[in-house]
Parts: sequence; C-alpha cells; structure tokens
Amino acid sequence: DDAIVNQSLKDLLPGHVVPPISFDLLPEVVESYRLAVEDESPLYRTPGTPVLPAAVAALSLGALLSILELPSGTLHASQELEFLAPVPPGSSLTCRCQVRSRTVRTGNAFVGLDFSIWWGEREILKGRTTLILPDRAGAAAL
Repeated sequence: DDAIVNQSLKDLLPGHVVPPISFDLLPEVVESYRLAVEDESPLYRTPGTPVLPAAVAALSLGALLSILELPSGTLHASQELEFLAPVPPGSSLTCRCQVRSRTVRTGNAFVGLDFSIWWGEREILKGRTTLILPDRAGAAAL
C-alpha cells in the first residue's frame, strides 16, 4: 500500500501510530535466516516446528523499517523483546508500531519505537527499539 511507504522516521513525533504492516514468514526466508545465523538446534530444523524466535524478531523489524524512511547512517542502538507465543513457518503476521520517544542530542535524533507482532488475533511478540538518526546537516559540514 503506497499510503504507508516512506514515512520519514526523523519527522515522526511521540504518539504517532505507524500504519500496520502485514507480511508472511515464508519458509524459505525463515530457513535462510537460520542458516545465516548458523543455528543448528534440532528444535528449529524439524519440519512442523516453530520459527526461530530471533527470526520472527528480525523479519518483523525488517518489515517495519521497510515502510519507514531512514537516513543513511542510522544506527540500531538498543532493543528489548518479549516472546509471547511460538509461530509456525508460513504464518501471516502483522506489525503494529507507535513512536515512544524522540529526543535530539548533538543534532542526532534518538527515536524510540514500541511495537507488537500479531498472528491473527494473538499477540506473539512485544518489543521496543531505539534508533539513532544522524544529523545530515552536521555530517555535510564536516
């Protein structure tokens, strides 16, 4: 949906609700993630088992950030996650997000996001993340 693409995160104020974004946990993407992080646990290699929780978090945050415009040089400063339920490969998930905080220090914007991931009507993950968005004007002056 073009209406939810390219919102500039630098311009969003606390309380702003980002439109929900839905995505599928495609089995081949989940497996690629597992291989990339070299997770050899048999729990996540057996057909019919849940998706590796870290994969749910990474793919969810990736989906969310895909609709937000981030300046070059943005840093992922911190993240807190609470996993509430397992989810199988192939599931359709929805990410809901709200801007928690926005402060400016030395020209850089520190933006805090609260987000939750839903599988139908069931919340499966809650999290918060902080991003540091660089001051492009200050960077250009260097």
